[in-house]
Amino acid sequence: MTVPVHAGRDLKPGTMRAVIRQAGLSVEEFTALL
Repeated sequence: MTVPVHAGRDLKPGTMRAVIRQAGLSVEEFTALL
């Protein structure tokens, strides 16, 4: 999995969803882990 690093900047929602998908999780599963 690739996690982009942009110091001082927020990830765009689509980028965050792509990272979550690459981890093999749904957004709901990811949120439950927070």
